[in-house]
Amino acid sequence: MDYSAALASSSSSGVDSSSSHLVGLPHDFPNTSLYDGMLPPQSSHLPSSFSSSSSSSLLPRPPCAGISRHPLELQQSNYLRSRERMEFRRAASLYGLHAPLRLKMERELTAMTQRLPGLPSSLWGLQTLMRLDEEISVEDYLNVDHPEGNEEERTAGP
Repeated sequence: MDYSAALASSSSSGVDSSSSHLVGLPHDFPNTSLYDGMLPPQSSHLPSSFSSSSSSSLLPRPPCAGISRHPLELQQSNYLRSRERMEFRRAASLYGLHAPLRLKMERELTAMTQRLPGLPSSLWGLQTLMRLDEEISVEDYLNVDHPEGNEEERTAGP
């Protein structure tokens, strides 16, 4: 998840964006491992211990060239960003300009907490601050981190 939209909204509301160079959330929150979600898709800075087959599974699959994205998919992918932007605006109007900065700082601090390399990080502190633990989503129902990434496991069978 990218803070650029939140920074743009906070700068338009008069909030100082000098802390924008700090650690932000990964673009596909929540991440499942140290490398998943922390590296941009075009980056090849994975350790040399990864084989080409395992490193290709960490990068998201490109969309098909002839198929456009559904409008609902675009809306769902921007849901957390727009909800966060609205929460920052509400906090700034109710409590002053320090409130969105404090919320952003708390989220950045909890996003920096990781497990040792190679172990999956659940980022429960960040999920609690963003109130994502109060919702039941598809990932919770299917007991997987990324439901669309397990298609080949379901079709392969035992």
